[in-house]
Amino acid sequence: MLRAAARKGYPEATVGDIVEEAKVSRRTFYEQFANKEECLLAAYEAASVRVLRQVASAIDRRRTWEDNVCAVVDAYLAGITADPAVSKVILIEIAGAGPRALALRRRAYRQWAATLTRPGVRPSLELRQAVIAAVNERVLIAVEQERIDLPVLRKDIIDLIVSAMSVPVGTDA
Repeated sequence: MLRAAARKGYPEATVGDIVEEAKVSRRTFYEQFANKEECLLAAYEAASVRVLRQVASAIDRRRTWEDNVCAVVDAYLAGITADPAVSKVILIEIAGAGPRALALRRRAYRQWAATLTRPGVRPSLELRQAVIAAVNERVLIAVEQERIDLPVLRKDIIDLIVSAMSVPVGTDA
């Protein structure tokens, strides 16, 4: 699914394209999925779980929060740059796949946002989730412009997360 959607775009990818990429029969496809949307949702969830596991495993409670942010960003960037086809689908094509796909993306953002807790700092889970959406938007800009300068992207993402998470509890800033 991910390869077919990356090659043709999700709206244009057909079940025929998917089974051709997967080298399975239509019957096998329909034994697993009701339609291509179900297939995309399953593929997106599997890909996002893999990246989220990489992100979560990068956290080491013995390090400073800032060092963990750097490690998490490195794990995220490694995960999304490892396979450009997968990245294109989870960053771009998922947006055109309907409300269920967007809900799945928000859930993934929420799961990553949960790793950004920082004692004594104000941002709610919802605000941290919005920060993750901003991180993905920054990556999306780089992908669309085909200018993925990892050191610049890494710095921008770290700066975004650290600045958003630096408002102490009890301040109005």
